[in-house]
Formats: sequence, C-alpha cells, structure tokens
Amino acid sequence: MSLSGRFFDLPAELLTALGTVLGFALTFPLNYNQQNSLGNWLELIGQILDANAAQGQLLQQQQQSNQQSQRLDALERELTALRQEIRQLRERPEKDGG
Repeated sequence: MSLSGRFFDLPAELLTALGTVLGFALTFPLNYNQQNSLGNWLELIGQILDANAAQGQLLQQQQQSNQQSQRLDALERELTALRQEIRQLRERPEKDGG
C-alpha cells in the first residue's frame, strides 16, 4: 500500500492528534518569527489545495449533471417513441382470427 493510502485511511481523530503533535513539535525549535513564517507557508499550501479541490469538485459535478441531463433527454425521447408506438397500435384495426 502506498504512503498516501495509509495517510488517507487514518481515522479523523488520529489524523487530528498527529497534526496537533506535529504542530507542537515544530514550535519548540523555532522562534516566533520562524513559527509565523512556517505557519503562513503551510496555510498557503492548504489554501492552494482547497482551491484546486473545490474547482475539481465543481467540474466533476458539472460533468455528472451534464451526463444526467443527456441520459434524461435520451429517456424522454424513448418514452415519446414508445407512446407514439402504443398510439399507432391502438389505432390499427383489429383483424379477426376467423
């Protein structure tokens, strides 16, 4: 299994705890200016990931919506054709078997 698979399979509580421990571990060797700089840099990375993921989700949602619209249109065309066929069958004169 890949490292990313292991990371994303972690329970939410464990992931939060690891983040907390790592955050505190990074504060002790750094002074306040370094902590501020590193924190802002990590936030920038997070914002880029958030923006990229949001745009990706939007595009996926639009694609799924378009696919659903196309499927609905196809079903409506098939339904119209079936209704027309039923109408034609009802309008045919019935032939007697004997």
